[in-house]
Order: sequence, then C-alpha cells, then structure tokens
Amino acid sequence: MSLRDAALASGLSHNYIRELEVNKSRVTLNPIKPSFATLRKLSEAYKYPYEELLKIAGYI
Repeated sequence: MSLRDAALASGLSHNYIRELEVNKSRVTLNPIKPSFATLRKLSEAYKYPYEELLKIAGYI
C-alpha cells in the first residue's frame, strides 16, 4: 500500500504516516509517539492487529 493509499484509508496525512515510518518529526527531528486514535486508524487501514501496533509503539 502506498503512503497516499494509506492516507486515504486512514484519514491521516501521507506526510504524517511517513514521519511515523521513520519515527522522526520533519520539524523537530524528535521521535514521534502516535496517539491511540492514530494507531486505531492505522490498524484499520492496514488491516493489522491494533494490539500489535500498541506493542510496537511501546504502550504495552
């Protein structure tokens, strides 16, 4: 799935999804900690288990 396809499916911007992939904000260059809502949207868009994304993000 392309970033633009993921953006359309999730309602997130393709730029933000790219920042999540590289774990770095383009503005601050700091790591990004996605919210629970963001992880839920990505889970649904990519058809990937929400709980696994929570683990990857360091929440559990």
